[in-house]
Amino acid sequence: MKFHLAAATACALFVNAGAAHAVPEGPLWAQSVTFNASLPLDFTDFSADLMLPQINPAHFASITSIVVTLSGTVAGDYSAYNPRATNTYANQVANITTSITLYSPAGGGTPTALGVVIPLFSTAPFTLAPKQTVTAGGYDPTETNPGLGLTASATTTTTSDAQTTNFASIAQSFIGYGSADVLVGAVGISNFSGSSNISFNVDTAASAAVQVTVNYTTVPEPGTLALLGMGLIGIGLAHRMRRA
Repeated sequence: MKFHLAAATACALFVNAGAAHAVPEGPLWAQSVTFNASLPLDFTDFSADLMLPQINPAHFASITSIVVTLSGTVAGDYSAYNPRATNTYANQVANITTSITLYSPAGGGTPTALGVVIPLFSTAPFTLAPKQTVTAGGYDPTETNPGLGLTASATTTTTSDAQTTNFASIAQSFIGYGSADVLVGAVGISNFSGSSNISFNVDTAASAAVQVTVNYTTVPEPGTLALLGMGLIGIGLAHRMRRA
C-alpha cells in the first residue's frame, strides 16, 4: 500500500507569567500583540519550523497569558483495486484522517502540544468486482497530478497562563530580541478493513495557520503619564467652567 503523509504549519504553544528582568514601579497597562504564521498545502510526511518574533523585554512588565489558535486544512484522494481475475470482495471500508500538531519552542521546557485530528474521508462498505478499481478525490494513478479532491478543516484554540505547566520556561522562549523557533507536524493516517488482497493507494496533504496573541502589561513612560495627567486636569477644569 502506498501512503503519503500530510504537511502542516507550526506556531508555538506558550504563555508566561512574567519576565526575569527589572520592572520599574508604576501603574501597569494591559496590552496585546498578535502574530500569524502559516504553511501552504503540501504533501507529507512533514515537520516544519516557523519563526515567530520575540517580544523585546524593554517593552513590557510581564506576560499574563497567550492565546493560540491552530487551524488546519487537509486534502487527499485514494484508490482501491481488486487485482483478482475471478474473486469479488465485499465490505471494503477505507478511513483517512490527518493529525496536525503544534509544539512549543524547543527551549521552553517540556514540549506542550496543541493538536487537531481532522477526519478526511470514511467510506461506506463497498464491493470490488474482479479487476475493478474504485477511486475518490480525483486519484491519479500516474502520480503526476494528484487530485486531492477530498477536503476537510478544523480549528482549535487554547489559552495558557500562570497556571500552565512549565509556564515560565516556555514563556521565556518568546522574550528577547530575535525570533522563537516553533515546530508543527502533520501526519496522514489511513486504515482499511476488508480483504488483504485489495491494493489501496492514498495521497494526503495538509496546510495550517497559527495565530498567537500575547497579552501583557506595560509600564507607561513618564511623558505618557504626564500627558494623561494634563488631559485629566483639562477635563476637570472644563467641567468646572461649565458649572460656573
